[in-house]
This record gives sequence, C-alpha cells and structure tokens, in this order.
Amino acid sequence: EDRGVSEQRYHQLLNFAVDGVLIGTHDGIIVEANACMCQLFGLARETLIGRHIGEMPFTPESVAASPFLFEALYRGELVVSERTILRRDGSQVNVEMHSKMMPDGSLQSIYHDITQRRLAERAVLEMRRMLEEAQRMAKLGAWKYDVANKEHVWTEEVYRIYGVGRDFDVNDLDACFSHYAPECRAVIREAFKCAITVGKPYELELAFVRASGERVWVRSSARPIVENDRVIRVDGNLMDVTERRRTQ
Repeated sequence: EDRGVSEQRYHQLLNFAVDGVLIGTHDGIIVEANACMCQLFGLARETLIGRHIGEMPFTPESVAASPFLFEALYRGELVVSERTILRRDGSQVNVEMHSKMMPDGSLQSIYHDITQRRLAERAVLEMRRMLEEAQRMAKLGAWKYDVANKEHVWTEEVYRIYGVGRDFDVNDLDACFSHYAPECRAVIREAFKCAITVGKPYELELAFVRASGERVWVRSSARPIVENDRVIRVDGNLMDVTERRRTQ
C-alpha cells in the first residue's frame, strides 16, 4: 500500500512539471512520460510507453543535426540538444532537451518548449535582413562608437561603402579615416574628436576613396550620446551621395 501511495505521488509530481519529462530504459525504451511530454508529442501516454525514443516524431532534419548520443549518456555526460517535433496535425514544436543517465542506469530527459523563442529569433533575423536590404537600397549605413572601450560597430552597408571585407579592423581609426580623400581627412578627424570629447554632433559631405580606388562622395554624420556630462557613445551614419552630387 505504501508503495502504491509513493507511486501515485511520483506520478502527480511528474504531471505537475511545466516541462516534458521522459524516462527510458538503458537501451532507450520509454517507460514513463508526463502529461506535458504527451502534449509536446501530441500523443497519448499509452502510445509512448514501450516505444524506442528513436521512434518519436522528430523531423529527420533535426535528428541529423542533433543525433542520439547514447554513448555520451553511458559515460555519465549531460547531453543538451535541440530537435523539432512534427505532430500528427502538422504543427511543429521546437524543444531543448537535457538528458542524463540516472544512478540506476535509466535515462531521463527534460524537454523544454522553445518554439516561441525560435520564432522570436527568426523574426529578429528577418527584421535585420530587411533593414540591411533597405540600407543597401538607400546606400545608407549606420555605425556606433563606444567611447570608453574604443570599439566601433558597423552595419553591412558601411562595409560596402568602404569596399572592405569583415576582416577590416574597424577599431583602427587611422585606417578608417584614411579612406577619406587627403584634403578631407583633417576635417573628419577634428569633427570626430569633437564628437567624442565635447559631444558636438556633425554632418559633413566629404570626398571618399573606396578600397578599390574609386573616388565617391559620402555624407558622414554623428550624434553623441551623453550621460552624466560625459560622452559614452556616438551613433552615426555614412551615406553614399555620389549620384546626387553628380546631378547637381
């Protein structure tokens, strides 16, 4: 009787868990699944019990990217992986799994639904792609400079305007300024210095030389960000205005 009560409490605890819990034998045969796990798979508990974990409805692509690592589990390692579940109704669920071999040799996995996180990440990537495309079409790049750390960050369009690759050292200010035409370098240097030291914004149209040697015109602007009377960051834009200058 005591054993029956203990098992009942055990099942109640499993079903109270907000994540999916899957317990299997040493060979990967499922012996227990909580309510959340059944919901994630879209299958009844009776359907899961007795089946091998490899028979679960994971998409082939996600299994190929994150294969079963039984040998690692047998070595006592914690295996963290991600897969996609394809339910019978056609819906998909992205899960993050933490698997471990228990002292008795059984295997236990905790499944966490990360579908919304992945959707949010994809939305951010799509917005970034759209922003980069808009910048490319407008020939307008953005940059920011961390004054304390002396670190520059550029968008893809700034690299395109410069005509350089990702291996270009954006933190080398001398290299950055060297792409301005010789007669304009002192102007941009002084403007940048005033931006980071006294918080003076600027907007200048200057002659510029791409890495290929092509001479163009750019509009370089900067907006210092000040906190507690100190410039902490400078946000800026770099725009290729060559076509407009040629039509004037």
